[in-house]
Amino acid sequence: MENNRYFLDKSSKKFFCPNCGKKTFVKYVDSETGDYVDDSCGRCDRENNCHYHLPPRDFFDKNPGKKPIDSQQRDYAEAVVPAAQQDGFLFMSNNFKAQKQDYSINNLFRALTHMGFPADKMTDIFDRYFVRNSKHWVSDGGKAVGFPQIDLNGQVRQIQVIAFNPLTAKRLKADDPAMLWNEQTKSYAPDCYKGDKVWFAGKSLLIKSLGKDAAEKVKLTSTFFGCHLLGESYDGRPVALVESAKTALCMSFFCPGFLWLATNGCNGTWYKNGNYKPLLRASEVRLMPDSGEYSKWCEIARVLRGNGVKVHSVSNECEKFPANTDILDVYLKRWLEVQSVKQQEIAPTATADDFSPEVQEMRKANPALDKLINTFGLVEV
Repeated sequence: MENNRYFLDKSSKKFFCPNCGKKTFVKYVDSETGDYVDDSCGRCDRENNCHYHLPPRDFFDKNPGKKPIDSQQRDYAEAVVPAAQQDGFLFMSNNFKAQKQDYSINNLFRALTHMGFPADKMTDIFDRYFVRNSKHWVSDGGKAVGFPQIDLNGQVRQIQVIAFNPLTAKRLKADDPAMLWNEQTKSYAPDCYKGDKVWFAGKSLLIKSLGKDAAEKVKLTSTFFGCHLLGESYDGRPVALVESAKTALCMSFFCPGFLWLATNGCNGTWYKNGNYKPLLRASEVRLMPDSGEYSKWCEIARVLRGNGVKVHSVSNECEKFPANTDILDVYLKRWLEVQSVKQQEIAPTATADDFSPEVQEMRKANPALDKLINTFGLVEV
């Protein structure tokens, strides 16, 4: 752990001291996450009277279970790539298996559970796809998401990192605030880059492991997100191919009868340059393009069939929706409508005793007001 990873908060914010009770307590900050280490980890400004000071080293000695593991290993695993490696992959995915992820700090997981997705089922799905927490961006108290592309041999070929809004599950755009990790200074700073918050980590991991010159000799080759599920453990389910990794994860919940893969990060000619070959293992493949892409994916289907892939169909379900609508948008809209109805059904109904006689008369005279009160749980003040 870096000696300068932790520092006393330099802002003017003060807290109540756990020893003397005065509002003179300054907490230690973890520079890698931007979070406070713990409510008890800090120093009281009343040094002459209180003397309370619990530095991070002493706090972790007393609470070893709260000590963070190496951040790079937590995010991706070390990119241990042989110096002579020319086959275009980063490291073996078995490095991931020993790294349990805390999805409560994963902003996509936070958003989905906020929307009513069951945490236990989504944890199983995230684990199955080896979804990672990434320190590359932090926002609203959570981390960005790493989507590894793992091939049939368990080789991690690329990692796509995306920052998400923890309430809406939408990708953060250029103007959305987030803190960006600086590998050189080992600290966070506001992200000022003019682009959506999407990043491919592969080349940076290679440079860190091999050095810049050696890394330049390695040509990374992408594969499908979820490709490893077509390996030895493949259970014969039909494959549904979409564009977005987020869509593949969520549709695995909505439609578990399919094995959902995503093309994210594969260049636009993946179906011509050999990257399609894992699909040869599939019992059948159904292509699920975004709206506006149906004609293009029909051409993709023609090429795939010519190369032996058992393409069952190309879905046009999204074509009746605005451009760039994908199958998840359709299912998610229905899901949120159902969740909203459920919330209204369990909302407490206000009784007459909760309101003054004047308001009770208004409710009797105006049924719309009565419905509004019950729907939103309004109270009289």
